[in-house]
Amino acid sequence: MQDVYLLFVFVLYLLECCVSLKLVAGWEFLNLHCRDNKNEPVGWWYIYKPPSNVGPTMESGINFTYLTPDVSGSLTASTSNIFSNAMLRYTMAPMFNVEYLDYMALVVYEGREPKELFKGSASLGIMMANAVGGIWIGHTIPGFPDLKPDTPVFPPEELKNGHMLMCLTLDLMTINSMAIAIKQTEPNISKIVIPEKLKFSLPEWVNLMIPDHQIKRSKTSVRKTKVLHFLTRDKSLRGVILARSPGNTRCLYKSFAKTKGIVMDVYGHKEHNRLVECDRKYGIRNINSISLKFPEVVYYITNSSDSMGFAVSTGGAWQRSGISKNQYWMCTGNIENQPLSAKGGIVACVSNFQIWRSFDILKVNEPQCPSLNL
Repeated sequence: MQDVYLLFVFVLYLLECCVSLKLVAGWEFLNLHCRDNKNEPVGWWYIYKPPSNVGPTMESGINFTYLTPDVSGSLTASTSNIFSNAMLRYTMAPMFNVEYLDYMALVVYEGREPKELFKGSASLGIMMANAVGGIWIGHTIPGFPDLKPDTPVFPPEELKNGHMLMCLTLDLMTINSMAIAIKQTEPNISKIVIPEKLKFSLPEWVNLMIPDHQIKRSKTSVRKTKVLHFLTRDKSLRGVILARSPGNTRCLYKSFAKTKGIVMDVYGHKEHNRLVECDRKYGIRNINSISLKFPEVVYYITNSSDSMGFAVSTGGAWQRSGISKNQYWMCTGNIENQPLSAKGGIVACVSNFQIWRSFDILKVNEPQCPSLNL
């Protein structure tokens, strides 16, 4: 009889633990990770969806390539399409579950067009967080995500364009600080939900709900670029977020290259041809086209048909040796694919050989610099 009683007490204890967990943080917190095509949690991922006009098997625009920690050395073609139950849908699933919003904070932000003295924002992204951390998705897709019920996970009207998405799984302190970078870019906050019990842990998210005082827009009043260093929650990836305010015409890649003493090759809007700058200590070079190389076929893509952009560090032979050690940086964001302007936006740079190589091998040719008199 005593054994039956002990079993009863044990069952009650388990039930109480489950209820307590749901009340404190929600059992759902285990789901707030970037997720791969198998719905397994990962520290980070990249998705590149090529334009629809690149060639056979890609003409529909629904195919995508991806990079995760367990994929080595190159972007891999997904066997699932962008609309299916795959990494994008799995990662975003919590934000479409209304019950999760009792335990989870959510921010969806999008770009703003220039108006009068406001120079506009190119910032696009999603943040989700709970009591232990969260995820940030930066992307280049206008109209994504569609927050209306029963809508496709990817906007059909953007299938014709190439796009990039990046996901980071971050701890609570870092995901809170991400709001500082986002606010710097002055995007339109299309949705923000912060449960009362999370407001203390996410004070910078709360600040997103408070409009800034109007400031005079001039070259002298532009705010300094925000720099946020990050490490993913699983400590597999470290990097830096650069957030540019509207009205700031400085090239983030040039500033980053100068700081690190490296050369950055930039693939983005064709107007970036004017950014070519070669110095003995740092430089910016332009990538005109890229190629996706698969065993059976190679697809060539020009930056005039692509909304995606990225930059990779390189050690050009013309660069004076000994200036800096080998550095394997890859940057992507929503500024390099914009016409040269003063829009606010974010660039995320990571130091990781696997990621660097996956994007460096996309180059069709090595960019060139004018000859230097050494």
